[in-house]
Amino acid sequence: MSHEHDKYSALMKRLDYLLDKQNDLLAEIMNVRSEVRSMKAEDAPAPLHKEQSSPEESGPESAAKPVTPHVSPVAQDRKPQPVPTPSGKTAPGMTRKKPVAKTPRIDIESWIGQNLISKIGIAITVIGVAIGVKYSIDHNLISPVLRMVTGYLIGGGLIAIGYRLRRKFENYSAILVSGGIATLYLVTFSAYNFFDLIPQGLAFSIMLLLTVYGIYTAISYNKQVIAHIGLVGAYAVPILLSDGSGRVEVLFSYVAIINVGILVLAYRKYWTALNYSSLLITWLLYSGWLLDGYIQEEHFALALTFLTITFLTFYAMFLVYKVTRKKEFLLEDVFLLLGNSLIYYMISNLLISNYTPAEPYLGLFTLGNAFVHLLAAIIIFRQRVDQKVFYFAAGLAGTFITIAIPIQLDGTTVTLLWSLEGAVLFAIGRIRKAGFYEMFAYPLLIIAFASLLLDWRAGYDQFSFYNQEGYITPIFNIYFFSTLIFALASGTAVFLSQKCTLYGSNKLRELAEPLGVFLSVLLIVTVYNMFRLEIANAISQAYAQALIAADGMDDASPYGKVHDPYLYSLILQFAYSVVFIALLAFLNLTKLRKRALSSVTIVLHYITAGLFVLMVLYSLGELRDHFQRGLPPITIMPPYFPIYGRYLIMAIMAGSTIMARKQLLQFSKTSHLPRFFILSIHLMVLWTLSSELIHWMDLAGYDANYKLALSILWGCYALFLIIIGMKQNRKYLRISAFTLFGVTLFKVFVYDLESLNTVSRTIVFVSLGVLLLISSFLYNKYKDLLLGEEETEPLNNPAEPIPSENRLKDL
Repeated sequence: MSHEHDKYSALMKRLDYLLDKQNDLLAEIMNVRSEVRSMKAEDAPAPLHKEQSSPEESGPESAAKPVTPHVSPVAQDRKPQPVPTPSGKTAPGMTRKKPVAKTPRIDIESWIGQNLISKIGIAITVIGVAIGVKYSIDHNLISPVLRMVTGYLIGGGLIAIGYRLRRKFENYSAILVSGGIATLYLVTFSAYNFFDLIPQGLAFSIMLLLTVYGIYTAISYNKQVIAHIGLVGAYAVPILLSDGSGRVEVLFSYVAIINVGILVLAYRKYWTALNYSSLLITWLLYSGWLLDGYIQEEHFALALTFLTITFLTFYAMFLVYKVTRKKEFLLEDVFLLLGNSLIYYMISNLLISNYTPAEPYLGLFTLGNAFVHLLAAIIIFRQRVDQKVFYFAAGLAGTFITIAIPIQLDGTTVTLLWSLEGAVLFAIGRIRKAGFYEMFAYPLLIIAFASLLLDWRAGYDQFSFYNQEGYITPIFNIYFFSTLIFALASGTAVFLSQKCTLYGSNKLRELAEPLGVFLSVLLIVTVYNMFRLEIANAISQAYAQALIAADGMDDASPYGKVHDPYLYSLILQFAYSVVFIALLAFLNLTKLRKRALSSVTIVLHYITAGLFVLMVLYSLGELRDHFQRGLPPITIMPPYFPIYGRYLIMAIMAGSTIMARKQLLQFSKTSHLPRFFILSIHLMVLWTLSSELIHWMDLAGYDANYKLALSILWGCYALFLIIIGMKQNRKYLRISAFTLFGVTLFKVFVYDLESLNTVSRTIVFVSLGVLLLISSFLYNKYKDLLLGEEETEPLNNPAEPIPSENRLKDL
């Protein structure tokens, strides 16, 4: 009985699956029928009746009576629901099962068996035919004519079988037909390019017919897979059959024919995947040839000609459907058009700039690109298409006019113009609610920043002892001015992004958010480097001037008769960096109040604190050593900076620590500072005190005894940590004090004893012993305060308060 019940359940599930599939097929039939009716209505003088089907459309039998699905008697008790048509109305005579609120089942097995395997199979078949053709060519197994006849028979056979199976297996039929088209491409290309069996005119006529046939078949089947395998797959023919003959004009003509075919297809269908794949494969083919087989003197005109044909073909391909159908312009269209334009210009620019006779015309070529986009914008405007399409084309025209600027101008002028243009475009995009202009402003500002980097590299650090013509006046120079202009331009964009709302699609808004963050990062980096580079350059130039005045290097010092300029540069750049981070934190605390920016500034504080204890304090000590050896500082620095300048750096570091503390308290979920932050402060203070002790002992001439002094200092600081830990009831500070005591004792026994005399050993041992005794006394005196709560707390019920001492007496 159980076996029969399982069998009945399985049959019912199978019946449900078949009914679902039947209803889906019927819905697809109605979709096709509706599309056919709409096409007939455009040509016929009067539209057909909504519930009538013409004889040409459905044949005599379907004209006589409507097609009704056969429903099994077992399922007749199920209440069917009307099947909606694409227009939203109910199709007459058709019903479907009431939808169930559950996730639709995905039959992986059916998808693999009916879809994936067939595509893999046809691809392997075409590749196998290509390999066989190439093998027969290499080994001369059969005559060329027989090879070509065999190839044509295989391709034609695939097409014939595909048409034979179209009624029952349309998807499978489409794959076979597309494979046959790709095979015929392969054979025709081989017959002309390798064997010269057919003349050029006939070969390209056949390929043109194949392209037309592929377009017709893709539209007839309404299957994108035919275009992918039959047309895009044909790109692989030159790769599979390449013999290094160098007949690039054949290759480019062949690719151009396929691209034109896809362009014609794009007039009827806007298949984004097809456009992406054809664009990618075509430019990869060109790029591969340019890297491997391009000969400048021989191929320049040919390469530039076919590059231009390809660019214009794809440009029209991406616009023709949108313009003729007056469709909305989506974000993916931006990437297609922008990618095509940039790839074309970059490759062409590379070819022209490397070819001496054509190099003077690079500016004219760039303006020609701008003219193409401007012409497209005019056509789009007259056709009254989506306004965003016009904005995009006009923006591309402005972009290429912008690119023409550095070709005719040099240096910082390019950065200035790009920065101003980027700010203007961003302002138009936000204020005039034209999001596409803002999208063009982002790459323009990024390119302006790249130009600014080149200006920094070309302008700063040029003046030296060996190059005395590159001196620039600090602050009052063109490089600082260009940096300031870019900072104002990017700052304007960041300000508008915060104050004005972006209007556009959701994808546009999602893209604008990370780009706005990136632009904010560029603004911060620019403002930071605007003064940092001036500081570094001023010190470098002062050092060069000192060398010139001293008539070169001095054998007594590798840096001449002045201090090491790199130490000054490092210390002052560090001080500036700390001040900049502190000001950024203050701005965030008072105005911006951004949690992400707070996290960044705190991380930067930790980095600068690490640099302070590991690098800056050591560099200050090196300056002191130079001062003691009698080397004067460079002219722009005070003479006693190596002695007292350290306190300025320490004060700046203390201010940065205070700002970091305030940010932690403001944005933290608790009112307590993190333990890591407190411990890092104590470590920095101890390290600074140690450096200060060594500094003054070195100046006083007691540098031989700094080991003894450091051990005593560390012991005192450990006692200080114990006192603070007891007072504030922070166990981790007391544990840190024990750790510091242990490190100090280890230092004394392993490192200090060998170099200390008897008196020094006595002093250090007595001092550390007294400090340890004091620490132990404090623990014994305040043990109830420190440990009482931990001992008594587990004995009480957490839900009840701990009774006070007075309360116990009362009881």
